[in-house]
Amino acid sequence: MTYQGFAGKILYVDLSSGQTKSEPLNSELVNKFVGGRGINHKLAYDMLPVEVDAFSPKNLIILGAGPFSGTLIPGCSELVATTKFPINNAMATASGAGKFSLMLKTSGYDHVVISGRAAGPVYLKIHDDDVVLCNAEDLWGRDSFDTVDELRKRHEPCSVIPIGQAGENLVKISVSQIDKGGTLGSGGLPAVMGSKNLKAIVAVEGTRGIGIADRQGLMKIIKELLARMTKWPGRDVLLNAGFSGEVSASQFATFPYDNWTKIDFNELNQEERNQLLALHAKCTKTLACPGCPMADKERIRICEGKYAGTTSYVSGMLLRRFGAENLEDAYGMSVKYADTLNRYGLCEINFDFLFSLMLHVFNKGIISKEDTGIDLTDDFDTRLKVAEMTAYRKGFGDVLADGILAAVGKLGRGIENYAVHIKGRSPHVEPRVIGLGTMPLTQLTDPRGAYPAGGGGPGYVPGKEPGQFARHGERMGIPKEALDRIVTTDDWNVGRFTRYSQDWYSLWDCLGMCLRAPVSRFYHIKTLAELYTSLTGFDTSPEELMKGAERAWNLHRLYNAKLGFGRKDDKPPGKWFKPLEGTDGKKYPLMDYYRTKVLKEGDLEGPLDDYYDERGWDKKTGLPTPQKLDELGLGDIV
Repeated sequence: MTYQGFAGKILYVDLSSGQTKSEPLNSELVNKFVGGRGINHKLAYDMLPVEVDAFSPKNLIILGAGPFSGTLIPGCSELVATTKFPINNAMATASGAGKFSLMLKTSGYDHVVISGRAAGPVYLKIHDDDVVLCNAEDLWGRDSFDTVDELRKRHEPCSVIPIGQAGENLVKISVSQIDKGGTLGSGGLPAVMGSKNLKAIVAVEGTRGIGIADRQGLMKIIKELLARMTKWPGRDVLLNAGFSGEVSASQFATFPYDNWTKIDFNELNQEERNQLLALHAKCTKTLACPGCPMADKERIRICEGKYAGTTSYVSGMLLRRFGAENLEDAYGMSVKYADTLNRYGLCEINFDFLFSLMLHVFNKGIISKEDTGIDLTDDFDTRLKVAEMTAYRKGFGDVLADGILAAVGKLGRGIENYAVHIKGRSPHVEPRVIGLGTMPLTQLTDPRGAYPAGGGGPGYVPGKEPGQFARHGERMGIPKEALDRIVTTDDWNVGRFTRYSQDWYSLWDCLGMCLRAPVSRFYHIKTLAELYTSLTGFDTSPEELMKGAERAWNLHRLYNAKLGFGRKDDKPPGKWFKPLEGTDGKKYPLMDYYRTKVLKEGDLEGPLDDYYDERGWDKKTGLPTPQKLDELGLGDIV
């Protein structure tokens, strides 16, 4: 069967034997699971043994490009990667942007399933029917950016998913970046690749085109979208200053320890703001993914000062003090720090959480130099030293390399009472700062662990009025009956709304779209259904698309239920219920979204009940009911 919009094939690669094969994309997969995330989850459910460890040769790496990926539909360059992640041994799916999904589809593949373990270092090259394992001994030991540069020399035009030293050394808090820009696989995807002796995956530009069912209809919608996008005032900010924009340390990434020092753009005076913005504009070149009219990635090259010549690639940056005497030095240190972690392949969020936790208990005298081997201080050089130790599993770095649960387990002494995590992953957002919105609740309920992307929308920013949630809910396709229940004139139900935010996020991963706000703000569920119909020729409705996305989310939850995950794991860290002391001296207790009530332990059970109920899941176990599975057409699969 020939598919429009899809490349039409699944590629299977066995690293142990070196054998490869492909098979046609099954029509049932497309009809039930849309693409991308949905099909990845079905493949994982069918093929990934529950009992295998993340580092077992039997673990799979499944890559998926959605039907919109590689087309002219704006903002559609997303790739999804599914595996058992070593950070908590849960099956999960990560997404990242870049050229990989486009290159993969031009070679004729929508999905790649990688199994086994190579006898020595290799990289996988995919180019039409020429799918080969290439010797990578000369690349082993090189950082992720150098690896991309070298493979581009050999195979350009291409796209590369590399691993750095952290992946090679099976560091569980590792992450990769597609083409040095699109973050992919926080929680240890590079470590899984390293366990398979897989240094990189290279998709070379192929010779196959992507068919379109209704070219005129598709281009009409695309032109209308581009006209709106190019007129948006925020686009000029992105093109001139990049996604970092005001280069402020995000309030959402505030760390729950007393040693987290950052530069808050909002606390600077006007002269300091102007200085920082001018410096950032001077050093930054904005970058965009294929087919995207926005520029949410940046190449930053330090022009002056101690770190002149340092070049890094980021998709958002935290600016830190690092004890610097002036903003110029702080800026240079921040870029150098981000660059170092990216080259090693260390996840900045997870590494910073661990470092801050260890510094906290070190300062309290709970651990000492006997444990760490060095004096832990919150300065630039010490952070870089500990990063190196972690990437190479040297000394105390070996303790940090396995993540927060393993670290506190090895050290003991009650350190678990200070640890903040959800399913073994460090939270990305701090609810004591922004209130209990969809992002904190998504961190609790996402089968992947503490990951907030499924809770985007108005709740990303504190204090949005209910009308904005009503408008966003209608845009996401929440049925009118449900929307009228969930959003009132003066409030909204966080648990029930979160369910639909997650399905919306799931749909974008199924289609291959970037959900960052500068892109997603222009799309309505009706527009997505029209685009899907015009592209593929499959006449679909908004309701059918959302049902496919819901299937993907439910299948994810079901697989991890077989591993023992359930409601008992969707619990908030105890530290959330102790006020956070900010850099301004104020104390921030956990409160509801509109900050009208301080929340105590047990107060989150209600929102969780609402969430499970709205999903049609059992409130006691937090798992899909047989009735829900039958409704989704999954009863015969499970």
